[in-house]
Amino acid sequence: MEDTQLHAPPDAADSMERLMSLVEAVSTQLTDLAPTLRRLQQWETDGTLDHLDKVLHFVNAALDSMTPEIVSSLVQMVARGMETADASMHSKMVQMAPRVFESVEHALSAPAIHEKHELRHLLQLLKDPAVQDGLEIVFHVLRGFGTEHQERTSVNHRATV
Repeated sequence: MEDTQLHAPPDAADSMERLMSLVEAVSTQLTDLAPTLRRLQQWETDGTLDHLDKVLHFVNAALDSMTPEIVSSLVQMVARGMETADASMHSKMVQMAPRVFESVEHALSAPAIHEKHELRHLLQLLKDPAVQDGLEIVFHVLRGFGTEHQERTSVNHRATV
């Protein structure tokens, strides 16, 4: 009797071994991919993917509408904002801010004093050096606002004439 058993060529064993190695690698990859697929399924179910799609369409439309002028204007605005932030970090105003907040908080939480505030009380208060210093700051700020307003008003007035 003739031997009917099939014999695989010698390179078939190598091929089979490589195939098994690939199957193991794919299996490992699928195991690693399973949490990501579950997350995507959850996002599909709860509408997160739809929201993400809308955000991406919005960002894409915004990017498409960016002209060189808009980009330049945005860059200038960010640069001015950074300069202002840097200057404010070194200003006395920022250093005084906690004290100002504390003073306002104290004034708002203090019990109301229902006294008659007559002119003589005001004059006595104005003699207090701390009040005079505070008023000097307030007056200086008001002058600055007034000057800025006058400059803007005169520029606008000249532009319309």
